[in-house]
Amino acid sequence: EVDAKGESSLHLLARSKKYDDTCAALFAKVLAAASEILSHCNDAGQSFLHCAAGRLNCRILAQAVSECPQLAPLFAQKDSSGQTPMSILAKHLLSRGPKPSRPAAVEVPAPDTAGEEVTLEVEDEVQGKVVRFSCRSSLLQLSQRFSQELRAQPDRQPQTLKVAPDCCRSARVLQEAFALLSGSVSDVSMDGRELWQLLSFCVQYGLPELKAWASNRLLHCIHDDANAAVLPMLLRGAKACGLSSAERRYVLYCLLTTPEALLSAGHSQNGAARQAKVLQVALAELETFTRPSRTGDVHSAPRGPCRAVDVPLEGTKLRSAYAAAEA
Repeated sequence: EVDAKGESSLHLLARSKKYDDTCAALFAKVLAAASEILSHCNDAGQSFLHCAAGRLNCRILAQAVSECPQLAPLFAQKDSSGQTPMSILAKHLLSRGPKPSRPAAVEVPAPDTAGEEVTLEVEDEVQGKVVRFSCRSSLLQLSQRFSQELRAQPDRQPQTLKVAPDCCRSARVLQEAFALLSGSVSDVSMDGRELWQLLSFCVQYGLPELKAWASNRLLHCIHDDANAAVLPMLLRGAKACGLSSAERRYVLYCLLTTPEALLSAGHSQNGAARQAKVLQVALAELETFTRPSRTGDVHSAPRGPCRAVDVPLEGTKLRSAYAAAEA
């Protein structure tokens, strides 16, 4: 049943000025009982998600994708004026601070050839085999994770580090990164996905100098549609990667204004569920940057525990820690 403007009960609930527990319970009942109107649009071509986005009602949007993950693609659906729920949310972000911009470029880490020779073993997804290569880097010697793994294999020579495949599966990425560190090349060419793997490697093995460069280079390329698929991963792993508040705000803005990023998260098994997780993290971040603190600072940290960030950066241990924090 719809009103004179073609709006369903979901549209009316989405426009609620006060969304308390009573309204949330009613919304849940309507979602469960009226599945046939979930994608219904009013006379302006807007789904109820457009209406909730217009009100900046992050709670109802998060509840919608949590209880009905199949709604996730509708966040990129245009209304009669060409607006999507995501683009509307992006406007709210812009209205509460300066336009997010890329951070200033950082310099390549200083050449580093100190330390003993180390052999890296990488399960290369392109070549379909384990690739081994040698390098010298004092950064690896200072890595606590690297030292722990060496102690577990005291008789193995030369020193060998088996790179965890859940953070990097590209020998070329690491070969070029350590060539950069050695000073044998002045720059490297990596796409967004390769930079993401390098960043994950740096986080897992505790290489702060190289991590700063990799994250900065990644932030400089995510605006390119060719790298849109990296945005969902970067958004969900932003805190684990140690991105600053301004950098996280820029990642959020890029995701909200790049429909291809959300669509890319759906190009896999359980695609809608993955899109829903991305949107839940995006909505949590949006609340962080649009909720004024007592001092009026819209960049203040959110109250309560952070949402889980289930990105393979430090393997099982990190994912378990975040899962425990969410629970």
